[in-house]
Amino acid sequence: MTIQLTDTQSEPVSGSNLGRVAGQQRLLGARPESGRTTLLATAESAAAPDNPELLPAIKVLQALAQCHEQTYRLYAEALGIPLDSVQVRLQAAMDLRGVYAAADQVRAGFGQLAATVEISSPADIYEIERLRVTVERHSPVLDLVRNPTPVKIELVLTHKETAPAAA
Repeated sequence: MTIQLTDTQSEPVSGSNLGRVAGQQRLLGARPESGRTTLLATAESAAAPDNPELLPAIKVLQALAQCHEQTYRLYAEALGIPLDSVQVRLQAAMDLRGVYAAADQVRAGFGQLAATVEISSPADIYEIERLRVTVERHSPVLDLVRNPTPVKIELVLTHKETAPAAA
């Protein structure tokens, strides 16, 4: 999977994570266009972005591309459709203002996700279409991305006793 990160942000913010978030909020508030980021992915390799906060989002794209390719191969075999190769390319748009809470109306996740599936096969177009429909119905990561999944998050807070400060 190849992942290419295109980030129009040109001013890195240094310091602690809290300072980084505050700095990003100021930057993105002043220059909203700098928050527009495009992630491109295929299923062969992965590259870590300069922006470590985006790594989990890139892993979602990796999972989607890899799962979709594997599901194509699985169902091509199951349906008896010859498949020489399959490649899935993804493009996802993300506005970093949502990630850094610089704009309340902007979501933190992908605002747009598009996939291109390139297939090499001697099969006719009707078989390939049957394969596409089957894959889109049964790809688990695609289902996860397309459909809301009930998520329950439990917070467990653990307090550690600290030694009193020396006087």
